[in-house]
Amino acid sequence: MGGDLCARYTTLLILNLALLAISAPAQMGPGVYRSYTLVKVDPTVNEPVVIKFSIENRRPDALKVPTGSDYQGCCGFRARITRPDGRTEEAAPRAPIDGGAVAFASREIEPFGTYSTTLLANKWFGFDTPGRYLLYVDNTSLLVDTTAPKSPYPTDGQIVIDVGPRDTGRLEQICADLENRMMNTTSAADALEAEDVLTHITDPVAVPHIARVLETKETMTPFLVDALAHIGDNAAVDALILRLNSPWKDQDTPRSVRGALDEIEKKTKDVTIKLKIQASRR
Repeated sequence: MGGDLCARYTTLLILNLALLAISAPAQMGPGVYRSYTLVKVDPTVNEPVVIKFSIENRRPDALKVPTGSDYQGCCGFRARITRPDGRTEEAAPRAPIDGGAVAFASREIEPFGTYSTTLLANKWFGFDTPGRYLLYVDNTSLLVDTTAPKSPYPTDGQIVIDVGPRDTGRLEQICADLENRMMNTTSAADALEAEDVLTHITDPVAVPHIARVLETKETMTPFLVDALAHIGDNAAVDALILRLNSPWKDQDTPRSVRGALDEIEKKTKDVTIKLKIQASRR
């Protein structure tokens, strides 16, 4: 009995030490450290999972870090995840925006300085099941120093994400806060950031919040419509049909909404949703 208890304690201790090693800053090269940490440590099912990526430059020379997207993944990063059931998934490459060019932006980290950015992991994967996820992240370009011989530094890392059971109240509060930011902020950057998060909450709770923004913020239509198409329930279809029958200024709006309805009709097995979409064409 005592031996079993000791063995279990030893196993738990080893696991906790391993998790601490994953989340601690890792040395990428002489005087260069990187870390991936959760902004919110206790996410629940379908909540936004935001990761802070940081590089600390303890050298007397500047470093150049890539910040642009090459459309291989969110924010110039690529990712792989091991889900609670043991399945491993690769993040799907993101298609370039029509007519858009690939961006190769970069910025310098000054000597003894730190660079940080946030990554919305929901852009890569759904966190729709309670349990432990292991996320592997890497930038699609190497970090380099700005002096000869321009040594490259890898930026790969991993992070453990423990996701709790779905909490409707928390989801409702998150969505309400994001909707409020989108409706009332005077900062375009803040509105876009809130839109980015809200449109990646693939939960029915998000539908009325997305729908209200869709009715008033026509410039955000493509992303909001895509989010409703992804959820694809009765309430999402009702919101899309309402927008289709409301006045619009941009001729692309009805095409976008109709395309989303067509997409839902093809993928749903719910006969009432199919009939509702078909009736909207008459």
